[in-house]
Amino acid sequence: MLGLVRTVTVLLAAALAAVRVEPQSSGVTARLRGVSAVSSSVAWASGAGGTILRTVDGGRTWQPRPVPTAESADFRDVDAFDDRVAYVLSIGSGESSRIYKTLDGGEHWDLQFANTDPKLFLDAMTFADATHGVAFSDSVDGAFVVLTTSDGRMWTRIPVDRLPPALPGEGAFAASGSNIAMVGRDCIWIGTTASRVLRSVDGGRTWTVSETPVATGAAPARSCRRIVSCSPGCSKAARSFCNSPSITCGDTACFMSQAAALVSIMCCTRRS
Repeated sequence: MLGLVRTVTVLLAAALAAVRVEPQSSGVTARLRGVSAVSSSVAWASGAGGTILRTVDGGRTWQPRPVPTAESADFRDVDAFDDRVAYVLSIGSGESSRIYKTLDGGEHWDLQFANTDPKLFLDAMTFADATHGVAFSDSVDGAFVVLTTSDGRMWTRIPVDRLPPALPGEGAFAASGSNIAMVGRDCIWIGTTASRVLRSVDGGRTWTVSETPVATGAAPARSCRRIVSCSPGCSKAARSFCNSPSITCGDTACFMSQAAALVSIMCCTRRS
């Protein structure tokens, strides 16, 4: 296993070394949490304080595309299809959870989903195309909350009886839409905070749930050992981070910061 990890590490390091990273100025100080790259020239980004940005020149310049009256929204997810059509999702309990759409490059935004349930908390969304999408919320009263659109205008909640029951407190991390995926219009996968995966292969009509061996939650400090070395292929920055006294747990605890991106590198090993 260690040999495989080292091989993967070397391959990742080689691939990373071939990538040319150019820092860019967004023109804002808000924390950006969502990004959608449409092409080599068009991309959208979103974040705290109602921030929505768009570039049409490969990132050389970024233009604000704010939603009026949503200055305090935390837009954790953005999905764009060209320089004109994009969706943004804001997180938070109750009315803070919303989905907006623009058809004219952010000049105007249509509020497509306005939540009124105080227990609902949207986490992420994804799309098969510009009109077919899925959004996911933390569970409410033991039931998963999955929303779908098939026309790019209206969002409908999937009936609870079509979904497996949720575990207590089960939801998802509002992590830039990275916990949900679609392949075509029928196949949908959603990862939860309980290390489970919801799956539909018929566009959301029926669902199954599977357990995974992926660890979740924080491990007790007493079960952790100090990580003291890095495998060959790690950069100086990764080695420094790997040996930091604050890093005590996890086999994949090294990260290298490249511009604004964090790239996970499996370079840490434990001393037996």
